[in-house]
Amino acid sequence: MSKNSALILTIVLIVVFSYWLGGYSARHTTPPAAPVPVAPAKPPAAPAPVAPPPAARKGMTWGVNAEIETPDGIVLVGCHGEPATDDGSCNAYRGDTSCATPLPLLCLKVDDTPTPAGLRTPAVDGALPDDFYAGWAGGSVATTAPMPGTELKSRDIANRVCAAAFGDAWRLAEFHDGGRDKEALRMTVTDPGGAQRSVEATGGWAFYAAGDPIRTSRFWVAIDDQAANCWD
Repeated sequence: MSKNSALILTIVLIVVFSYWLGGYSARHTTPPAAPVPVAPAKPPAAPAPVAPPPAARKGMTWGVNAEIETPDGIVLVGCHGEPATDDGSCNAYRGDTSCATPLPLLCLKVDDTPTPAGLRTPAVDGALPDDFYAGWAGGSVATTAPMPGTELKSRDIANRVCAAAFGDAWRLAEFHDGGRDKEALRMTVTDPGGAQRSVEATGGWAFYAAGDPIRTSRFWVAIDDQAANCWD
C-alpha cells in the first residue's frame, strides 16, 4: 500500500470514529432534570375582624326629672330625666351616649336613710306597679366632674372615681338602686334578641335620693344586667 493510500485510510478511520463517538455520547448523555413544580402562592388570609374602638361604644346615661315636685333636698333621677338624649331617653340595653363624651358620674352613698314623706309616684305605663319605677335609694347622690366614658374601663374604676371625689362610702349609682324599699317581684323580661327570662326585680329606671346633682347635663349610671356600660 502506498503512503498516500495509507494516509487517506487513516483520515477516513478518524472521521468515522469521531461520528461514532458523537452519536454514542448523545445517546448516553444524562437528560436534563425536569423542572421542579412551584406551588401556587397562597391567597392572602382574610383580615381578622376588628373590634370597634372604645369611642364608638355607647353607655347609659340618666338625668334629673324636674317635672316631678320633690321635698326640699330630695331629687328624682332617672332614664327619662333632663336634658334628654338624642333619642329622647336613655337606652338601658345598648347605651345611648357615645363613650367619648365627657359626662359626670352619678355617685351614690347608701346610708339607710328612711324614705321621706311626700314622695310622689310618677304615672308610668308599665307592666309593674308605678312605684317600681321610682323607688327610694336609701341615701344621697352627687355628681363628679365630667370625664369620658372611655376612661371607665371597669365598674371598679368607676366606683373608685366616686370614692376619690366624695369618700370611701360612695360608689357609682346603678339602674336598680331604687328598689331598696320594695319587696322583690318575680317578672319575665324579654331581651333585645327576643329571649325571655325570669328575674327577681325590686325597682328600676329611676329613683329618689337626697342631694342636688348637676342639672345641665346627663350623667353616667351603671346597669348590672345589660351590656349598656362603657366597659362592656
